[in-house]
Amino acid sequence: MSIRLVFAVISATSSLALAQEAPVVATEGPAPARSPTSWDLAAEGQVAFSLQRLGMLADLKLRAKKGLYLSDSEFFHDNFLNVALSAQVAPVFAHVGAQVDFQPASFFKLSGGYHFVGYFGAMGSLRSPTDCAGLARIEKSDPRCDFHPINFEDNPEGTAETGHRLWLEGQLMGRVGPIIAVGGARIERWMMNSPGQYWVNELYGVVQTRSDTVITGGGALLYAVLDAEGRRPELLIGAADELAWSLGPDGFYNRVGPVASLRSPKWGPLREVTAQVAVLFYTHERYLSGSPYVALAVSAATPNFLGSTK
Repeated sequence: MSIRLVFAVISATSSLALAQEAPVVATEGPAPARSPTSWDLAAEGQVAFSLQRLGMLADLKLRAKKGLYLSDSEFFHDNFLNVALSAQVAPVFAHVGAQVDFQPASFFKLSGGYHFVGYFGAMGSLRSPTDCAGLARIEKSDPRCDFHPINFEDNPEGTAETGHRLWLEGQLMGRVGPIIAVGGARIERWMMNSPGQYWVNELYGVVQTRSDTVITGGGALLYAVLDAEGRRPELLIGAADELAWSLGPDGFYNRVGPVASLRSPKWGPLREVTAQVAVLFYTHERYLSGSPYVALAVSAATPNFLGSTK
């Protein structure tokens, strides 16, 4: 099952915390000149671990980010264009490609990208269940479309194959005092050279057809126990919900539960060092309904390779 969804949603709140920092105190004399925004080139990485089958997912980026305009408004101050080379690596697959993030205001972001997908043929990857049409109406005990979770110790032979993935995502964020709300939805198009008509997407844990559309989404309601000011860390606690739905076979899961995030604006040479934890419970999933999903993620970014920006 996916490790990235809920942590991606929580990470989007970091810009909202900046809007709550203490205002700059005026000093005597003329105000310093405000230079135009400039490029920030850095490497970013997140490593997430879960107790479920996938176990680990590394999300790596080399990104160039540039502010669009200057604003003192908390609704518009965090605006940017971000272009990145990106990769996701797990024990059973690797995705490599590029993505673009466009955030014209602090409360809205639009993203899109492409990944070349490769499965290693390990741990029973690219299983090909059969007779999966109308999956949402097939009971757990039904022998049709068997894609039950495989444990590490089973380690059946898998299939090595490649494919393609395109996506477009929108995200909304808002804050009132210490209360932060964030949510988003993503539509993805997958084209996989699977051996059968259906295959199991290990990133999301859903069954798909060879060429299929997947809709994913998530949201979080968080409370800022500590606000990031200067080098003081930010602590958020709250609840999150996430889902994934493959349109071809009509496969769906949803899970909800408590989350927490601790972020330090700077730690040694690194920026935006963040630790996140989630304990979500499946409300809808053919095999796992009622079961917990436990995950931990750690992320950080390097300094600007182009030097400091103002």
